[in-house]
Amino acid sequence: EEKLPLAADYAALYQVEALLKLKKYPEAAAKGAYFAKLYPTSLLLRRSEKLQADIFFEAGDFKGALRAFQIFVEKYPSGADSVDALFQSGRCREETGDKSAAAQIYRSIWLNNPVSAQVKKVQERLKDLEKAGIRNAAYTPEELMRRASLLFTQNEFSATLKTLEMIPLEGQPAAIRSRIDLQTGLAYY
Repeated sequence: EEKLPLAADYAALYQVEALLKLKKYPEAAAKGAYFAKLYPTSLLLRRSEKLQADIFFEAGDFKGALRAFQIFVEKYPSGADSVDALFQSGRCREETGDKSAAAQIYRSIWLNNPVSAQVKKVQERLKDLEKAGIRNAAYTPEELMRRASLLFTQNEFSATLKTLEMIPLEGQPAAIRSRIDLQTGLAYY
């Protein structure tokens, strides 16, 4: 960090990551807190902010972690790390006792990020919350159509078909049934 100032931000970030893996949370938090001040123009700033939130979570400071994850998602609303921050904020909500808010976060991830790495974890968390008595609101046909469209654009055709099959056709307006038929046909094609 001292001998190569051009790569000092990488060295500092790797030190924070190493301290986190060694479960030295106070040292990792202290080193991570100064990263933005020492390297305000670093390309690793986003990664360091996510890492700081992860440190709070791993240390068991769920309120601090929740705050850090929320700030991260507001600052960086898109990207795989943002979806992970959303998932972790749901975990923080669970740990602080706000299980219904956690279910809403998980539901949002399932609908809006259907190809993310967290989708399987989200489904597991929703099942666990349902066992604990927290009911997930039923998905509307419009929400399921949006999810199917997102899956279709990512070339996830079998998942698109499964999502479309979740939409009950009875009682739906003709326009919605036509959209479902069209999307189904395109997915099969």
